[in-house]
Amino acid sequence: MLGWLADLFRGVWALWYWNIRKSVYRLRGARGRCPCQNPSDSGQAGRTGCDAALGWHRPLRFRRLCPLLQTGPEGRLVCSVDASAVRPFWGRALLWQGGGLLAMALLVSLLVFAFLRQVGYPVRFTDVAWPPRWERINTARALHFSRLGTEAIQAGDMATGISALQLAQRYDPNHIDSALLLAQIWQSSRPEASNQLYRRLLDSHAILAPRLAQAWYRALLARDDQTKIETLAADRLFADADETAVWLHALIHANQRTRDTNRLEQMLGRPEPPVLARRVLSLELAVRTAIDPRRTAPDLRRVDPTQTISPYEIIYRTRRLVTLDEPGWAFDFATIYAGDLPDRDRIALLLDVQAARGDRSARTSLINRILRGGTDAVVLELLAAHLIRHPDAELYTLCRDALLATVRAHPAQLMPTMFALAGVHQDGATLQRLAELASAAPGMNRSHLESAANFLLNPRSRNVGTILPLLMPLGLDVSYALLEHYETRPVTANP
Repeated sequence: MLGWLADLFRGVWALWYWNIRKSVYRLRGARGRCPCQNPSDSGQAGRTGCDAALGWHRPLRFRRLCPLLQTGPEGRLVCSVDASAVRPFWGRALLWQGGGLLAMALLVSLLVFAFLRQVGYPVRFTDVAWPPRWERINTARALHFSRLGTEAIQAGDMATGISALQLAQRYDPNHIDSALLLAQIWQSSRPEASNQLYRRLLDSHAILAPRLAQAWYRALLARDDQTKIETLAADRLFADADETAVWLHALIHANQRTRDTNRLEQMLGRPEPPVLARRVLSLELAVRTAIDPRRTAPDLRRVDPTQTISPYEIIYRTRRLVTLDEPGWAFDFATIYAGDLPDRDRIALLLDVQAARGDRSARTSLINRILRGGTDAVVLELLAAHLIRHPDAELYTLCRDALLATVRAHPAQLMPTMFALAGVHQDGATLQRLAELASAAPGMNRSHLESAANFLLNPRSRNVGTILPLLMPLGLDVSYALLEHYETRPVTANP
């Protein structure tokens, strides 16, 4: 074995050494001493020994480099051509060297592939063996660490999970799942880092921009960052024609809190804003800049039978009439256009208008009809958003048991919404029951709910934007309702 290895290593350098010397010999016209033949022999074919094979453990192996070597009659290794015919064999050199290197590369690739698969990286053999695909190794590493991070976070090990997700991002900065999860984790503790992740993903994944923008929007809304929402919504309003109503509502909601009328003027001054955006922004700007905002009410309640009004404009104009203390006109306007709204939006709008009018009987009747139809996630969010925006202890009690039954069926998805609703109504007993239910529900964080309960029962302690991330996932309507409730309504103690 040692002899074979020794000859192997001799062959590696001999391929180049002897072919180079033979090439130089040929370039000199085969004059002078032949580099590989014994100088004391005649130089004739079949009678001249081969010096190049001397020193090998098995000299006959030298034939793999030079086929001119042969065994003479007496068993002596001799050259089969005259000295003047000695020539190099570069083809054999390249073949042996290339084949050897290829075999070594395949062996190393196989070992590396086996190691990576043993570690857990989801790589293919071609990703390791073919250099143009090496970049996929980092992609596989990102997938591996993203999976480890997600599993660690689900198990409650946040430190390990975050470290794994950061490694996933280091190996593949464009890995969406790990970046989104990191951005969600950091949205409260490291908001700027979270924003940078969302912005980078939004800039580098144009096809997924609508989904990424929505995720960023929800994160910004959860921490009540209205300034950045305003900027994001203004950009997406022109970039995402399929979601004009969503981004217009986000822009209006944020702008009413930043009070930046210059932003509205800039939006109207941009070339070709969406028709819906131009009409709604013009109305909003008129309301905001009027000395007496109620004078703009006729523009808001104007009914033109020849004009088609989009569902969002109906909702906007009705609710703006409510904020201008025109609930009667709001009710009439909503009634005229109610048939143009989807059922959910129509019911939500009517409930809000009835609350603004102080029509408790109509609200009670409508809520009873809703509950008789059964409760699900849609009903829970609809009633929760309404009762958070317009708290009412009796109506809350009317709904509570039916909504709790729905929550028990889908705790991870619906518990935060019910938790917010109970907190707004200062229902400590229900908050405690929900916290106990959270302990047995996979994916629920009881400590987050307890922190949220402390705020909801004592809302003077901090801003609502600091606890909304603890209540995720919340529907957009419920998030809006919470922000509006704690912004516009005085805090009252539980009677």
